[in-house]
Amino acid sequence: ATIDPNGKCTNGIDRIYTHRTNAADDNSKLNPWPNDKYLNVWVAKTLALGGGVLAYATFPSSNFYGYPSQGVLMKSNVVGSIGTSNLQYSITLTHEIGHYLNLSHCWGNSAVATACGDDGVLDTPETKGHQNACSTADLFTPICTVNGTSNPYNFSKVTLTSGVTDTTAAPVSASAGAVFGRFSAVGVAANSSDVSSFAFANWTTGGILANSDTTFALLTGSLNTSQYYEVTVTPNARNSATLNNISFTFQRSGTGVRSFAVRSSVDGYTNNLPASAGSSSFLSVRSGNQFFSVYDTTSTIFGSLISLGGASYTNFMSPITFRFYGWNAEDASGTFSIDDVSLMGTVGPLENIQNYMDYTWCLPTQTMFTYGQKDRMRAALRNVVGQRDNLSINSNLLATGTDAGTHAICAPYPDFFANRNNICTGGTVTFTKNILNGAATGTATWSFPGGTPSSSTLASPTVKYNTPGVYDVKLVAGNSTGTDSVIKTYYIKVNGGATSIGPSVEPFEDLTRFWSWQVYNFDENPHTWGLTKTGYNSSQSVIMEAYGNYKNDVDELISPSFDLSMLTNASLTFRCAAGSIAQVALDLNDALNIYSSNDCGQTWALRTTLQGPTFINDGFHSEYFVPTSASQWKLQTVAIPNSLATSDIRFKFEYVTGSKSNNIYIDDINLDGTVGMDENNLEANKISIYPNPATQTSKISYHLIKKSEIKIALVDVLGKKIMETTNTQTEGDYSFLVSKQDLNLKNGIYFVKFSIDNNTITKKLIISE
Repeated sequence: ATIDPNGKCTNGIDRIYTHRTNAADDNSKLNPWPNDKYLNVWVAKTLALGGGVLAYATFPSSNFYGYPSQGVLMKSNVVGSIGTSNLQYSITLTHEIGHYLNLSHCWGNSAVATACGDDGVLDTPETKGHQNACSTADLFTPICTVNGTSNPYNFSKVTLTSGVTDTTAAPVSASAGAVFGRFSAVGVAANSSDVSSFAFANWTTGGILANSDTTFALLTGSLNTSQYYEVTVTPNARNSATLNNISFTFQRSGTGVRSFAVRSSVDGYTNNLPASAGSSSFLSVRSGNQFFSVYDTTSTIFGSLISLGGASYTNFMSPITFRFYGWNAEDASGTFSIDDVSLMGTVGPLENIQNYMDYTWCLPTQTMFTYGQKDRMRAALRNVVGQRDNLSINSNLLATGTDAGTHAICAPYPDFFANRNNICTGGTVTFTKNILNGAATGTATWSFPGGTPSSSTLASPTVKYNTPGVYDVKLVAGNSTGTDSVIKTYYIKVNGGATSIGPSVEPFEDLTRFWSWQVYNFDENPHTWGLTKTGYNSSQSVIMEAYGNYKNDVDELISPSFDLSMLTNASLTFRCAAGSIAQVALDLNDALNIYSSNDCGQTWALRTTLQGPTFINDGFHSEYFVPTSASQWKLQTVAIPNSLATSDIRFKFEYVTGSKSNNIYIDDINLDGTVGMDENNLEANKISIYPNPATQTSKISYHLIKKSEIKIALVDVLGKKIMETTNTQTEGDYSFLVSKQDLNLKNGIYFVKFSIDNNTITKKLIISE
């Protein structure tokens, strides 16, 4: 299409930067164009369906998918034959469009390669289906319909006047998959010498009439290539046959042939086919695969067997003719009679492995839809079911610009994305342009305030940021039709280090402080993280507004950096109030993933996932959920390994919407632990803070068991030092008074860092009204 649904010029490609490219499903089918005018094809990085599924499409009757999701969803590495795809995968889209136009797999709806089935199209044979099966054996071996061919020729219609061609019906019906021709006699008498058997005279002589048991060595004749019986096997179209051997009975008159052999058209009748006589004492096989009648007998001799092997007689599709030669008759009236001739093997229709609707990759020859499949697809394009009937009519082709003789060059519509938005000072970001209608001859110019370089014309530049701050990025795109630009404000955040040291708390009471947190609303919808006027024993908290949202939306809330390098046994705790519109536990499928990062958010390590009833602690709420009491807030705890309690750690709260989600609230985030040493080691010093919480003053009391250097510091939640005192004191009891008025303290949370001879413990102090 060259015209989009709004009547604007387009190249038919809409690039969307979204997390839904991972584990894509129907919820990943973003921005669908009208299904009655366009065939939508969504391309994603991975699919949610397992089992090696590369793509899937909606059938015309698949109304349960809903109107917007009609079309094809496929992995990016199976599109076309270049880039991350290859020739093998290049037929994937053709296969899926077959489904979109009402074609089933060739084997029907069952699992591939499990049971023979049919797709309901008359000219596609029954098949099990195949996966990556393109060998000669795969292509030409019947599997689902296999007919035996052992029924013998019995020559029941042969008479003394029936001529040189047998008129008896073929022993194997042509409906089995091949035409088994009638026997004919060449270069011998005009009629059979016997009835109900093929017994002609006038063969080349060479036997000794006077000696009834002529030995093989005394025979003088040789095979005459112009005298033979012949029969032809012709597989039907789209069928193949395999012949394993030929068995028959032999009989001669009193002066008939003593030698015979069988040849085929495979080698131009050059060599005798492998012969054996079984256990018969009346028949032997001599050099060159010649049968020899040991005795001058007229009895029927059983056991003549021709072995057929190799590729020439396996799954053949072209006619093969067999010739039975006789010679060394004792006189011209002697006969060579054969009967009960069985061409033993199998025949059946080929499975249509090279069909687009199979799972094989027989390229470059796999270019096949049958006539019946084409008729079915055309019928889908004429049927109102699924709204396919409008796609190919002239008015729609004109409206969408599909049949335009020359496609206009559209003005570019620029967009871009970055491999990361949150970095440390001195970190780098790689940007990638995403220009709709960006022709190869177009231009793209970047601007990077605060970055090095500050501008670029590369398609995917890498930029370094050396100064903490928040920066915009601009991209200008142009071609012969026009120029446009896009600016993303506050797009890159460069972190300058930890905003607080040691134990920290976030009560979400200060809007300015909340700005140091980052919110990523990937789908740019109304459902994301933000501040709200309800909290746990407070007036505010942060809300993930999930009520009314769709499944698998992902939103992130990322903390500023904290310095926990002095902590051991650290933990992250927070209060959470979570509701759901689900009424059964199975539908509690939303999740809160909590990650940590020690490299400014370049990589994240999953710390825990909250799911199910342990996460949705407030149960069913059919309306917009708002917690109304402290009892609705559950304490959640996340352990922080000592190895991760570094001078630069941040946390990410990633919420994944379920199918029946409601709002999620988080408040009172605390980072706590032991500073410097285990509290148990300072237990003898009996350190206490009372009262706590305090309204005006609080006394820090302690006992020294020996002369020590004492340091007491008071810091706020941002790590700012309010006061510090240092003394050397002898054994005894001591106290220190913290005054709200003297220190000009505001209501809130503070931390008392108490050090004895460089061993430090931190305790929380709350100042309230």
